[in-house]
Amino acid sequence: MTFPTFNDLKKNLKKDTGAFPLLKIALLGDSATQFLSLAIKGMGVEEGYRIDLYEADYNQIEQQFMDKSSGLYGFNPDYIVVFHSARKLLQHYNELPTSEQSQLAEQRLDFIRFIAGSVTCKVIYYNYPEIDDSVFGSYSVKVESSFLFQIRKLNYELMLLSQTFPNFFVCDIASLQNTCGRDMMFSPSLYVNADLVLSLEILPRVAMLTLSIVEALAGKFKKCLIVDLDNTLWGG
Repeated sequence: MTFPTFNDLKKNLKKDTGAFPLLKIALLGDSATQFLSLAIKGMGVEEGYRIDLYEADYNQIEQQFMDKSSGLYGFNPDYIVVFHSARKLLQHYNELPTSEQSQLAEQRLDFIRFIAGSVTCKVIYYNYPEIDDSVFGSYSVKVESSFLFQIRKLNYELMLLSQTFPNFFVCDIASLQNTCGRDMMFSPSLYVNADLVLSLEILPRVAMLTLSIVEALAGKFKKCLIVDLDNTLWGG
């Protein structure tokens, strides 16, 4: 599959989308999300949608969900995209007392349960691409308090939460890193200079993965016709 570039998606925003069906999407992140919001809107045009996107202020996930008078509730979205980044999670992990590090995943899961239970619209939650802080080396999988153990536990529990809450869906960006590689997923210079966790190269894929969930929930599917060599249609 050929993906448009980030610049292609930006150009899409200049197109006339007045006749496209409207989707109201809220985007909340604990890192800079300006480029991600552009990518999602541009990919929406690519897929035939006009996206009205509410982008919360920087690192305001908790405040937006806990304050019923926040812009999130006032916007009344059809879908909420939540991006808690693995790098911010690692930063939080490093600030915890050693005695609390084994509770990192459960603490985050408590808040995610609150998110899923506090709204009636669909919540699309990005899971966590793995970061190995190398503190425990090969023993990290045996040490519950290691960051690698906690992030793997968190990703597993997110799948279970998606079964518990019918309005909660996991966007598997961890698999994108497994497929495309960490170097394509993350740009150190963008992170240091602009607090952008996702590289420009990976943004179209993340946006497509996000929109694929939205499209499935909206009832839009890609259909495949199977034909014989003489163009005879099979399957009815």
